[in-house]
Amino acid sequence: MTLILIAIGRVIGCYSYNPFIFEKGMIILKKIMIGVIGKTGSGKTSLINSFSTISNHEFEFIDTPGTLALADQIEEKTSNLDYAIFVLPANEKFSGESFALWQLLKYYQIPTFIFINKVDLKTWDKKELDQNLKEQLGSSSILFNDKLRDESLEEIALQDEVLLDKYIKDGHISEEDIRELIAKRKVYPYYVGSALNRDEISTFFNGIKRWYELSNKNKSSKTQRFFDASFIYTVKVKEDDISSCIKALRKIENENPRLNVKWIKQLDEIQVNLMGDLAGKVLEDRLKKDFNIQAQIVPAQPLYKETVNSSVEGVGHYSPLRHYSEVHLIIESGKRGSGITFDADCPWTVLPRNWQEVVHQEILTEEIPGVLIGAPIIDLKFTLIGGISNLAHSGSEDFRKSTRRAVRQGLMQLKAMNQCQLLEPFYRFKLILPEENVGQAIQDISQMSGEVKISDHRGSIVTLTGMAPVSEMQNYQKKVSSYTHGLGYLSCVFAEYRNCHNASEVIESYKYDPENDINFPIDSVFCLNKINTQIRWDQVDKYCLYPMKN
Repeated sequence: MTLILIAIGRVIGCYSYNPFIFEKGMIILKKIMIGVIGKTGSGKTSLINSFSTISNHEFEFIDTPGTLALADQIEEKTSNLDYAIFVLPANEKFSGESFALWQLLKYYQIPTFIFINKVDLKTWDKKELDQNLKEQLGSSSILFNDKLRDESLEEIALQDEVLLDKYIKDGHISEEDIRELIAKRKVYPYYVGSALNRDEISTFFNGIKRWYELSNKNKSSKTQRFFDASFIYTVKVKEDDISSCIKALRKIENENPRLNVKWIKQLDEIQVNLMGDLAGKVLEDRLKKDFNIQAQIVPAQPLYKETVNSSVEGVGHYSPLRHYSEVHLIIESGKRGSGITFDADCPWTVLPRNWQEVVHQEILTEEIPGVLIGAPIIDLKFTLIGGISNLAHSGSEDFRKSTRRAVRQGLMQLKAMNQCQLLEPFYRFKLILPEENVGQAIQDISQMSGEVKISDHRGSIVTLTGMAPVSEMQNYQKKVSSYTHGLGYLSCVFAEYRNCHNASEVIESYKYDPENDINFPIDSVFCLNKINTQIRWDQVDKYCLYPMKN
């Protein structure tokens, strides 16, 4: 037995792929992993079931979800395949989802066989089918059968310059050459049949058996996922379950980092990234089954933010009895995407270093809200230019309170000058749909205050790309599905914050009153004649002790 094993090891050692593994003293044949890919209703499961009636020791056929709402699961299975079978229903138009799945196979460079299924439901013309397939998937899609015709051999030869020269010279293509072209994704053999009726299933199975290459190992080295797009969803649970739900979601996030679990303090809600409503239902079931948490997952409301379009000096004073602090800040707009930045242009002889550090930390760590709707502020630069302390009465908390007041007082000045700006999140989107629906899509996106362009047009399928507000795009997939009759596919990913397209409407709906926000007051507190006195934000400049810059 030992000599036999050594001999076999020497034989198989000459191949780049070892088809055998040794387990518990036995030689076991590794099976070729073949994923069956296709949209819901294409007949993937029927095809796998039909293969089960055929003696099979070489292949393991792996079913994949048929909806891109479960793109994470599809991609997880696809990235480690040896080969793929791409199933297309003959009785349906080529859809946006199908095109996206085809692009996934291209991204991971998976050698692919194509099966045109359900031909029993439609009278089909070989020439028309071939033409349509080439329009959608390219000229490398070539009809195979038991015996390759001369016209198919010519098409195969045209896919490779070296092979074409060889074919012209010899008039012959070897099976090894064809296998190599398939393995390198230069040729996609397609077969026609009916999985449900088992028409041509044996022919297709034998074709895979004949044309796959044993040494092909396409384990992907890709570090970035193909489906990076997702929609933002809110996870609603009982208040008592919030902490345990976040912990559970963190565990799930370890398996799927794109879940991107966040606690949004301003909205008091948990948010996650998902591919669609169905993925939300799957996550609800997972939380219930594995963690006994009853959750409702719904499309999230957009998280608005606020910035400014001009600059101003903000003043905050806090000196009730036995307390003392005053802070002067220049507040100005920063570069879009810069976040919150801080600088100091104030000598330590004016305001000691320790108090300047308190101001610095308060600006960078405290989420001080804006004055339009109380949303987080962003893309602002703060420069400390002055302040006053008292050796006996100043404390860190005093300077934290005067810093918040300085920020809020400056923002109120800018609001009065109409220089506060509401921002909203924008998605970067890709919309794949039939060409007859392009006009509808462009009109819709324009009405959303979005930007759109045609980035690809292949056969009857068009790809639109652009940017649009999250508030408008969040539920647009349902409308796309309706007007394309299920043939359109929309994917979105957060891109950036831009000026809110309907700011007045949003501000009115929030009904936020900064003067009644007791957590972040806009007025200052002075000790006048030994009496604690609140001074309105628009009068502070008349009472402040450190001189105003302007």
